[in-house]
Amino acid sequence: MRKLLILVVLFSNVLAFSQNGKVLSGKEYYSLQEESRRLINANIDSSYILADKIEKSNKYLHKAFALGIKSYIFQIKGDSIQSKKNYAKAVFFLNKEKNSIEKLKIQSYLINFEGLSEWKRNNYLKSLDCFEKGEKISEEIKDTFQIIKFMGNKALIKSEIGEYNSAIKITKKVLSLIDRNINQYDEKQYYSNKSTNNLHLGWYFQKKYQNDVSKKNYLDSSFFYYEKAIFYSEYSLINRINAEKSIGINFLLKDEYDKALKLLKKTLVLINEDDGDYKAEVANINYNIGCCYYFKRKRLESLAYFKKVDSLYHSNKNKVHVVNYIGSNNYQAKIYLELGNLNEANKYSKIASEEYEKNTEYLANKKNELISRISSKELQNEMLAIQKKYRSEFILGTILKSIIILFVLVLVFLLVKTYRDKKRIIAKVNLLIEESKNERNKEETIKNSEIDKKTILISGEEEDEIVKKINLVNEKQLYLKQEFNQQYLAKKLKTNTTYLSYIFNKVYGKTFSVYYNELRLDFVINEIINNKMFREYSTQAIAESAGYKNADSFTISFKKKTGLTPFQFINEIKKREFI
Repeated sequence: MRKLLILVVLFSNVLAFSQNGKVLSGKEYYSLQEESRRLINANIDSSYILADKIEKSNKYLHKAFALGIKSYIFQIKGDSIQSKKNYAKAVFFLNKEKNSIEKLKIQSYLINFEGLSEWKRNNYLKSLDCFEKGEKISEEIKDTFQIIKFMGNKALIKSEIGEYNSAIKITKKVLSLIDRNINQYDEKQYYSNKSTNNLHLGWYFQKKYQNDVSKKNYLDSSFFYYEKAIFYSEYSLINRINAEKSIGINFLLKDEYDKALKLLKKTLVLINEDDGDYKAEVANINYNIGCCYYFKRKRLESLAYFKKVDSLYHSNKNKVHVVNYIGSNNYQAKIYLELGNLNEANKYSKIASEEYEKNTEYLANKKNELISRISSKELQNEMLAIQKKYRSEFILGTILKSIIILFVLVLVFLLVKTYRDKKRIIAKVNLLIEESKNERNKEETIKNSEIDKKTILISGEEEDEIVKKINLVNEKQLYLKQEFNQQYLAKKLKTNTTYLSYIFNKVYGKTFSVYYNELRLDFVINEIINNKMFREYSTQAIAESAGYKNADSFTISFKKKTGLTPFQFINEIKKREFI
């Protein structure tokens, strides 16, 4: 009850306002009406301004018409709420008028606007019902012009639901009806109607060809009717733009990309020279230019035009068909995939997929507008395949990155460890080299200078004689013989082992074994440092050359003295020489 009361008050206010409206002459009204209807497909803002002027009239039928056309304009802009509100007001004013032929005429106009709005809402069957209902009213009052409009609109709906043969049949009847009633039209009306209906025939044949590309005659018919649409487009720039654009698309469908590009770019220039609002046409032309470059394998040029489509869509979604936006994002995904940029490919594939899901019902009858040469199902599969590839490669990439990071960390650790070990080894080698040099200097000093008897004298001439004999043994390097031991030396020096041990402890401060083990190791170290051939011997051969019978005991003694095995020591000496 409360809602009903508010509605009554609202219409009472509307009615009160209408009593103070402006008086429009019949000539003024029909001129504004005709112009607003003509501009609705070319410049809806201008059409709205003219409708606003008509609405200010104090006549109910004038207001009804103005509000009716406004309802359709709001629906074109995507505002269904305002569209329905304006239509309710239009019906209200229509019902205030007494029955007459003029009232039936305006009623048919309102029904036409309602049918067009339902079409925009994708309610095709409801739209078709409106057009059939309106056509009956127009036949009743013998309004030929409106009959032609309803027939043309019915053909458009037939094409939307895929009944192209029916659409073609109806439109050809429309053209015949226009020619039979040519005397009722002025030149502008005649040319505009002929252009529009030939344009529609071109569309229908183009869509038939896209459904069955083996039928080349469909494309030939499409070319023929588009050319006729251009011929009659003297008073309709929008028809000329759409016809030339569509011929460009036909060349694209024939894989004649250079011809398509030339015509599509020419059409863009034609639009730029005009002040009208043609964002939907501009977006569609840019989309098809992008397709041309894509099929010519010019990926970067293609991307530039697809991105223009995106920009136009985001700036005004109501004027740019979502089908172009989905198509442009799908192609961008494919291009980035081909360029190896999987992140961008996944990004644009997701956009296309999400928009497709949101507009599934609308796209059911729009798939032919995507110049992709694939079915709706294939398009979905293509988008999903890109996203699946991204996910699998992302997981694989993450694993590979983890492995690489782990490998790098291990490598860095080993490098640091190797560097530290190398520094330690080099320091040890340097120390041994230095010791070896000092030992050689010491030996040279001993050879070239007299022995200070006082320093080595133990107890009398006998001990002094033994020390001299030990030095001679050392000079001859008899300790390198494998049979060399304490008994061997005692026998050589003509003394006993007990006295010999006493002398070694007293004079050298070491046991016999320690003393000669050091001499043997010093010999090996000196040979490794100064004799390249010696470095090529095996560990066993080196051990035997120094008087060792067992390579293992030699290796243990060598590592205890140097901190390295013979093999490691030899490698470090080789590295130093290489450096």
